[in-house]
Amino acid sequence: MKSQKGTRHMDRKQELINAEEKSFDDLHDLIEGLSDEQMELPGANDDDWSIKDVIWHLGCWTAAAANAIEQIRLGTYTDEDYDTDQRNLDWFEQGQALDMPTVRAEWMAARQRCLQEWSALEEITPEAEEWFFEIGPEHVEDH
Repeated sequence: MKSQKGTRHMDRKQELINAEEKSFDDLHDLIEGLSDEQMELPGANDDDWSIKDVIWHLGCWTAAAANAIEQIRLGTYTDEDYDTDQRNLDWFEQGQALDMPTVRAEWMAARQRCLQEWSALEEITPEAEEWFFEIGPEHVEDH
């Protein structure tokens, strides 16, 4: 029989997976049917990024979240200081050289890995929840 703590843990895990799936589905519904050319038109956000730029940005942060959650799961996580603006700029510049199919594939792969790492967690730590929620549902909502 599962303890109440274990049940709450599983409920919270599933609640956050559901939130991630909803945010992903909502974004996917918004961009489904757009051509690659439309995805590369500027104007998707206040920084005049294209949808491709936003997808690449989300994919890069999702990959970072997957790495952090894996480290949390393995007990090797250390909270690092990094310059978010510089990281975003570096990723933006990297994404400029990529075509839309590559950006989409990388985003899907990062999402899949992040969900796998999240599902493998035995305990949801505050750091893990922050990475998963802020990089997933909250981040999609921001963009």
